[in-house]
Amino acid sequence: MGIFLSVLAISIVLLVLFPLQNTSHLHSYVSKDKSNMNNENGVVEASLQIDTIKMVKNAEIIGDMTGFFEYVGTAAVGQHFKVVGENDRYFYVNFGRGTGFIKKEDAVKLKLGNTGQVPQSELTNESFITKKDVVVYDSNLNYDLGLIRENMRFPIIKETDNWYVVDFIGQLGYVEKEKVVKDNGVVAIMYHHFLKKEENKKFLEASTTIQPSEFEWQMKYLKEESYVTIDMNTLEKYLLNRINLPGKVVVITMDDGLKSNVVYAAPVLRKYGFKANIFLITSRVKEHDQSWNADTIVSVSTHEMRANKDVFAYHGHTHEMHYFNGRLGAMNFLPYNEALADLKGNMKFLADSGFDTTHFAYPFGSNFIQSQSLLRDSGFTTAFTTRKGYNKVGDNPLLLKRWNIGPGLAIGEFEAILNR
Repeated sequence: MGIFLSVLAISIVLLVLFPLQNTSHLHSYVSKDKSNMNNENGVVEASLQIDTIKMVKNAEIIGDMTGFFEYVGTAAVGQHFKVVGENDRYFYVNFGRGTGFIKKEDAVKLKLGNTGQVPQSELTNESFITKKDVVVYDSNLNYDLGLIRENMRFPIIKETDNWYVVDFIGQLGYVEKEKVVKDNGVVAIMYHHFLKKEENKKFLEASTTIQPSEFEWQMKYLKEESYVTIDMNTLEKYLLNRINLPGKVVVITMDDGLKSNVVYAAPVLRKYGFKANIFLITSRVKEHDQSWNADTIVSVSTHEMRANKDVFAYHGHTHEMHYFNGRLGAMNFLPYNEALADLKGNMKFLADSGFDTTHFAYPFGSNFIQSQSLLRDSGFTTAFTTRKGYNKVGDNPLLLKRWNIGPGLAIGEFEAILNR
């Protein structure tokens, strides 16, 4: 019941912020017309009673994927589905890892109890990704329950030799394995510093410095392959099993907060319509811009942070603890209270600069037991390591994984990181 009420509350807030308009055809995208999702008093109301609807036509299911409401699937005519709430115009349903919305004109409400509802405890952290719209069959493999849209991650209950078993709006559904691919998790990629070949004299051996031209072709590749970027808040909601995500999604991260991020990376991100997450060593950040010098480390200013907030979100990377003793990062060997004060200062600096955050990246990836405890006590809720790998629902949010994108990376290697 607690999970249900949380999901319902989130749905209500989302509907107030991102109301729906009528949709008349498959794959239609949805505007922010506030009149359609609210009742006459302008307030979204939801029923706590779990009821059943019978579809009177093939109907679009609308859902929030990355901050926008859009088509996520189809409910088949004649089928019965569970509803978890409603307002004047829409029924709310559980769909994938999030909430879906079906127009009331497409269904009739029935009183059939809870028979056939899939228990929440059966859900796992495994998912598949649809490469095209896929049919979901009933338990006898005779009838279509509906469709799941292309390029969507959808949770798996269990699998057989040829089928994935899913919760499709409260019914057990079956999806052919050959029509989808197993989801390895959400990929995050890591950058630090950008320098042109002719100006790089001091960082030639650094695995954390790449040419702007390399970053350019990598972002061009992501765009051509229809990837979208997400921020840390969206990633956290997915990991907590609260929203759906597309299959082709990537988290772009940049550590330290260097001026080269705004000089070289920001224009490229803007060009391709992408966003990235910068993790800042806040003690190095000044109010006014520092002069560019390719031979040394120059940090971004708060002025530059604000000027580039259209493409960057800003998060924690300690205030003055970005150093180590040869084996451990400072936040793992300093006295606990001293380290805690630094982290709280890191978060406060960002908040005072206009960038509230609860997201973090460990300096040098150093993440021992003390560092995780420090993050919890300081209010950080997610943290990136430098461990290679992917991120799934239910993973420890303080031990997130990502891939360093170093110099000289071939396109095949970049592609493998994204699709492994």
